[in-house]
Amino acid sequence: MDVGEAEPFAALNNGLWLFHVEQSPVAVLLSHYTKYGEGTFAQVEIATLPDPASLAFARGFLAAVQSAGANSTLYRGKVLSFESGSDYSGMKAAMQVHKLPFSRALQRACRSSGEKQHPSR
Repeated sequence: MDVGEAEPFAALNNGLWLFHVEQSPVAVLLSHYTKYGEGTFAQVEIATLPDPASLAFARGFLAAVQSAGANSTLYRGKVLSFESGSDYSGMKAAMQVHKLPFSRALQRACRSSGEKQHPSR
C-alpha cells in the first residue's frame, strides 16, 4: 500500500482467520471490494455464536479496528489524490500519495515548541 514513503506499507488484501474464543468458534473475514464510481473499500466481518463471550469479542475487535484507523498516522502530513482513470470507464484510478513540503516557518514552530524535526530534514 502506497503511504508516500520510500517503501510501501505491507497490507493484506483479503484474509480469513478461524479461531476460538472461550471454546466458541469465531471467523474474521477481511475483504476488499470495488463499487462502481465510488472506489475500493475494505470490509471486516465477524461470525460468532450468539453467546456473551463471542459477542463481546466481536464488539471489542471492531472497536479496536475502528480506533486503529482513526488514530493512524500513516498519511499525516501528506496529500492524497484520487484522479480519474485513463481507460474511460469512469472508475477512479489508484490513490496517489504526495508529501507536503516542510516549510521553514513550520520548522521554527517545531523548534520553539520542542517537537522533533521532520524526518526528511
